[in-house]
Amino acid sequence: MATTITRRPLPALVSLLALLALTGIVWWRVANRDDAGHTSTKPTHSPTCRTSQAPQRVAAVAPKAVTVRVLNSTDRGGIAGKARTKLLSYGFHIPTAAANDSATVSIKQSAQIRYGTAGTAGARLLQHYFPGSVLSKIDSSSATVTVSLGDGYQGVASAARVKAELAKAAKSVSPTGSGSAVPTGSASSSAATPAC
Repeated sequence: MATTITRRPLPALVSLLALLALTGIVWWRVANRDDAGHTSTKPTHSPTCRTSQAPQRVAAVAPKAVTVRVLNSTDRGGIAGKARTKLLSYGFHIPTAAANDSATVSIKQSAQIRYGTAGTAGARLLQHYFPGSVLSKIDSSSATVTVSLGDGYQGVASAARVKAELAKAAKSVSPTGSGSAVPTGSASSSAATPAC
């Protein structure tokens, strides 16, 4: 006489439902993740603006209207402090002491200039003071611009050099060619430079 073995599907069904519920929760959290409320000091993408391209035309901004944070991403001691002192002498607002950047940050250029939307004009002005630097837009609502010095850093450009560069850029984009004056601290470029 044959005996029939009956399987109990309930434990397997419960395990399957628990697994499906867990998968659903994970996907719901991924789909509804809210990054808008968080500010980050890390770049949201690779830097795309380089000083080999002329800095873009922005509204006039004076150094005293730009709040800056200076960091050192190299193993050379003291360079951020010296850069901060130089920028202070040019009139930039730098309320915090120079510091080291995160140990995971590696910058090959002279500097990486990180900025949020509110710091765009200041970042573009600072790019003139750090030849060979790159702009890196970050997800931040702060107007503070972070300058992180890299391996290629050789020093802060002189105020006279920056002023001459700004005047030359203004002359080259003047529609009449007359070279209308650009207020100290503004930046200019050709329209071909991509936005950052």
